[in-house]
Amino acid sequence: MTNIEELQHVIRKLHGAESTHRASVPVKEAWDGKTIWEGTVEVFNLHGHPETDTAYAWSHETDDPENPKRHVTVLQSSPCFIPSRRCTCRNCSGVPQCSVNPSLSRAL
Repeated sequence: MTNIEELQHVIRKLHGAESTHRASVPVKEAWDGKTIWEGTVEVFNLHGHPETDTAYAWSHETDDPENPKRHVTVLQSSPCFIPSRRCTCRNCSGVPQCSVNPSLSRAL
């Protein structure tokens, strides 16, 4: 299973909607002049979701050998999310500490 397929599976499971991959957005996030996250945010069109037509998703490795990979999904909720700011909205799945405060994305 490819990374895109994994993310689509997570979107389907968590948000109850099918998705089509739209784009891959490279992101480099810095805090106090230091890179705290660098990766790719995948953008998906959602089909049949009652509140939005766009989801953002990415995955990252963990230090947990029983769960070595973590998937994060964010539903677009205008105007609070753009891929370059990653986790900045209340509709995050997989990021329990997430809120409107973008500095919390450092915890990822």
